[in-house]
Amino acid sequence: MPHTDNVINVGTEETLIIQAASLSSFYKQAKSVQFIKDEIDYDFDLNLCEDTVTSRTGWITRRKDTQFNNEIIGFDFRNVRFRRFKTDVSRILNWANDLIYHPRCRYI
Repeated sequence: MPHTDNVINVGTEETLIIQAASLSSFYKQAKSVQFIKDEIDYDFDLNLCEDTVTSRTGWITRRKDTQFNNEIIGFDFRNVRFRRFKTDVSRILNWANDLIYHPRCRYI
């Protein structure tokens, strides 16, 4: 995915089966036709993309792959792509091989 501004990437289209809770609402749980063992929570109210202009039909707020016990809350891990940028490694601190680092300590 090239680095460009204002580009909305759309994942592979996936068919979801939803159930009506009433005449005007749906249950948040959905089923995937392609990934039948996944547990999915879907929110119709999250109908704007991150640019706050482009519309969408909703958002998968939770997905669990029950086969591998992989659960992500907040986005659809099967279709989200994260942008990565080339890092200038010359600006990264050099770690000393003879020191023992502790995750809660701050090294200066």
